[in-house]
Amino acid sequence: MKMKYDELIDRIADKTSNKVIKKLKRENRIRYSKMNSFTRTETVLKLYPKLPNDNDLKKRIEVALNEIQDDEYYGIIGSIYNDKMTIKSVSDIYNVKTTSISYHKMRLVRKLAMSLFPEEVAKELLEDFTIKD
Repeated sequence: MKMKYDELIDRIADKTSNKVIKKLKRENRIRYSKMNSFTRTETVLKLYPKLPNDNDLKKRIEVALNEIQDDEYYGIIGSIYNDKMTIKSVSDIYNVKTTSISYHKMRLVRKLAMSLFPEEVAKELLEDFTIKD
């Protein structure tokens, strides 16, 4: 059966646009309007000191922070997000390389994200493992 001319053009346009989008994503040239759970967690950590004490989000953040308070690197969260210190200055305090502070910051923020936004984290994990064309 022959494909109609318009259908053929639509299929070619779809494939071409999908390839362009994939290429732009690989090159990090597309900005996403939706924040992922990691970025959302960093945003709420920056807002945390300014939130009123009776705020539900502030209470959720406090619960999440309590879950990681026994971590050796727990203090870097407050130093970076509340005190607005640089990775370099925090690494000087801990007497470790900046890469170590970056690693532990990311690790702790991911733990906080799992506590603060569990549904979003689960969705992102499923999307990461979904086979795409």
